[in-house]
Amino acid sequence: MKKVKTLVTTQAIAESRAKYGRQSHRMQSWDYSKPGYYFVTMVVRNRRHAFGEIRDGVMHKTPLGEFVEQSWLSTPTLRPTINLWLGDFVVMPDHFHAILFIGSNVHNEHLTYDPDKGRISLESIDDLLRQKNGLRTQSNNLASVIRGFKGAVTTEARRQGVPFEWVSRYHDSIVRSAGDLLFVRRYIRSNAENWWFKAHAMLKSAPTT
Repeated sequence: MKKVKTLVTTQAIAESRAKYGRQSHRMQSWDYSKPGYYFVTMVVRNRRHAFGEIRDGVMHKTPLGEFVEQSWLSTPTLRPTINLWLGDFVVMPDHFHAILFIGSNVHNEHLTYDPDKGRISLESIDDLLRQKNGLRTQSNNLASVIRGFKGAVTTEARRQGVPFEWVSRYHDSIVRSAGDLLFVRRYIRSNAENWWFKAHAMLKSAPTT
C-alpha cells in the first residue's frame, strides 16, 4: 500500500513562526478528524492588538483576550463527541497558539493510522478520496473546532463593540513525534517572553537622534 506523508518535522514547525499568517496548505491526503496532536495558530487581521499587550514579558489581556482564553477552555465541553484534550496554549496581542489532541471517537473510529509507518486502513481510502476532491463534510474535525472557536470570538467582539476580524485562514501542523511536541510546548510557553525581548532589543538598537 502506498504510504501517505503525515508528519511535519520540527524544522517545518519552526518555520511556521514566519508564515502562520498566510494561507495554510493542508495535506490533501490527511483526514483532520483522525486522532492525533495538532498545533494551530490563528491571527488577527492587520495584526491589530485586539487581545492585549505584553509588558515586561507578561501578557496583559483585554476583555476580548480574556474571552479568547475562556472560550478555548470551553471547547471540549461544547464538542464532547470529538473527545478533545487541550494542551498548552497562549493568547498573544494579535494571534493565538494552541496544541490540541483529537482522541478516538465515533467520527473517526473507522480510521486507523500507524504513526511510525504512515499507513491508512483500507476502510478509509474512499474517505480520503472524497476529501481530496473537496467532498468531505467539514464537521467533527479540526476545521470545525477552529471555525466554531473563531466564530464565538468574532461574535463576542461585536458584542463588546471592538473592531475585530480574523485572518480567514489558520495555520496548522500535525505533531507526530514526542520531540516535535516538546518543541511546540516550549515555543508556546516562551512566546510572550520572546515577544517582549525582541521588542526590547529593537528599541535598544533604534537610533536616538
